Amino acid sequence: MKNCLTFGLVLLVLTAPLWGLTQRDTVPHLVTGILDWSRFKKEMGAPVFQQNDMAIYVLRKDSLGELISQEENAAWIKDFHFVDVNKDRYLDAFYCGATKARGGYHTYFMRADAGMNYPIKLSAPGYVHSLKADPKGLEFILRADAVAKSYLHRISEYYYFYSEDSLHMGWQLQMVSTTEVPFMNSPKPFTLAIPNQLRTTPKLQNEPPVDYDQDDKYDGAGNIVAVLESGLHGFKLAEKLVEGNLWSFVILTDTPRGKHIFKPISKANMAYAGWILEQGKAGK
Repeated sequence: MKNCLTFGLVLLVLTAPLWGLTQRDTVPHLVTGILDWSRFKKEMGAPVFQQNDMAIYVLRKDSLGELISQEENAAWIKDFHFVDVNKDRYLDAFYCGATKARGGYHTYFMRADAGMNYPIKLSAPGYVHSLKADPKGLEFILRADAVAKSYLHRISEYYYFYSEDSLHMGWQLQMVSTTEVPFMNSPKPFTLAIPNQLRTTPKLQNEPPVDYDQDDKYDGAGNIVAVLESGLHGFKLAEKLVEGNLWSFVILTDTPRGKHIFKPISKANMAYAGWILEQGKAGK
C-alpha cells in the first residue's frame, strides 16, 4: 500500500492518505472547529435513536467507564456517537469529550463486534476536526489545544484499518499556542539556505526570555521557539512585510537539531509552524 503525501492549498493540513480516501485540497494543521457529528451521522446513514441506554451499556461493558467523568445529570451521554462505519450492521461507538484523568478533550473509537463488545481502537487527546470513512478504514484528524501548563497546540492524523485491526499515526504538527496564524496561500516548498530562527510572530523580539509557564522549556529568547540550521525543508504559506522586514509563515517538515521548544514523537512524521525572517535586519 503506497504512502501518498499531499500538501493542501488553503488551510494547512498535512495528510498522508494510506488508502483510496479522497485526497483533500487542504492540509489539517492549524484548522479550527469541531466535526459536525449530526451531519456526519446523517451522511453515514446512522439511525436516529435515544442513545442513553446504548451509552450506559458501553460504559458498563468496557474499560471506558473508568475513564469518563459520569456526572449525575449524565451530560457525558451527548459526547457519545454511534455509527456503523464499516457497514457490518453493528453500531460502532465514538466518545469525544472530557475524561477523569486527562485535561481537555479526548477521543475514543470503539469498534463493535458480533458479541456486542466495544474494545477501544483509538485513544488520543483532542477533538475530532475531520473524520472520513472508507471501505478500508477511517482517517481521523484530531486537534489538541494547549491546556493547563502545556504551551503547544497539536494536530494529528490517525488511520485505522479494518482488515488489519490496526492503528497508524501519520503527521503531527505542533505550534506554540501564541503563534500568529495568517491567511494562507498556496504552499511553496523551500529549503532553508542559511541559519534562522522560528518565531511565534513576525517581529524581532529577542527579549525577555521565553515564558510559556512550562517547567521543562529551554532557555529561549523573546518570541523565538526554535533555532534553525540551514538545509531544513518545509513549505511557505504566507508573507508579511513589517517595518521593512519580510517575513514568511512556514511549516517545517524537518525537526531542528538546535534548541527548540517543541516535543517531537518518534511514531509520527513531525511538522512545526511559525515565522522566519526572509529579508531585513536579522536579530542577534
